[in-house]
Amino acid sequence: MIPLQIRIKPLKEVLDDFEATYEAVRQGREVTPRRILSFENVEEFRAFFTERRLELLRTIRRRNPRSVYALAHMLGRDLKSVRTDLALLARLGVVRFSRARRGTRYRKIPHVDFDRVVLEMAV
Repeated sequence: MIPLQIRIKPLKEVLDDFEATYEAVRQGREVTPRRILSFENVEEFRAFFTERRLELLRTIRRRNPRSVYALAHMLGRDLKSVRTDLALLARLGVVRFSRARRGTRYRKIPHVDFDRVVLEMAV
């Protein structure tokens, strides 16, 4: 399982990394798949990874909820706020969904495809 890497570094360094990866792909060199989120500073990181969102990720990973509604119930949180957090996490690739049919309706099942987070920060 590929860990989620979080990097706190200036935007210029992030763009330099992207350029190097792009050049490697363009030249046909093999590039190791990575799942990386980059933040420019600690404040941005903290604003994104709130305690509630971290708890949400842990609950998905450990308890495997069978729907978004079940996840909200497990967390003791309002369904709307859980959906909002999930939408943000999904947009950045931290959470994904599968669908399961239940009668005539479908339910979204949230998944977390990493078991650890690696934080890298320049000093």
